[in-house]
Amino acid sequence: MFHGDIMKQKRIKRKSEKKDVSKRIKPSKKESIILFLLKFCVIFFGLAFLINYVDLSFFNNYAASVSSSLVGLENQGNAVIVDEKVFFVTNNCLGLLTASILAALIFSFNEPDLKKKFVLFALGTAIILVANIFRLSLVLFSATIGFDAELVHTLTWFLMSAIVLVIWYYGSKDYF
Repeated sequence: MFHGDIMKQKRIKRKSEKKDVSKRIKPSKKESIILFLLKFCVIFFGLAFLINYVDLSFFNNYAASVSSSLVGLENQGNAVIVDEKVFFVTNNCLGLLTASILAALIFSFNEPDLKKKFVLFALGTAIILVANIFRLSLVLFSATIGFDAELVHTLTWFLMSAIVLVIWYYGSKDYF
């Protein structure tokens, strides 16, 4: 055997070893799903924890002011009074939890690249925050006409979840 033949055999052997290694490194479908769920939970619950414990009173007051003014009501800080009922706009009412679901979806997948993920998240969050003001206004309006505000609150939360899915789908559909 010549030196060239030995070198060729070594290259072939290295290539086959590389293929075997890449097969071992690539996670299975089950491992990929577990990794996605782990990333999703860490991102979502981490952001949810921050949203609940950071002082966002300025934003609460602003959201209460804008949403109440859209339906002709007045607010005092984060409180909006409708007839005898008082509605408080809290950190959980700002649409940030909905945005954290979007963040968890976007950043848990490997695609697209990080820059595109941040752009999608920023644009999606802006859409969510604007839609959320109208959602709050709709809840307040339903209370002014005597409709069950809690029911409207729950139903519109599902609408916000649908908005998250639409933003995520159209923002990342070219990558899956």
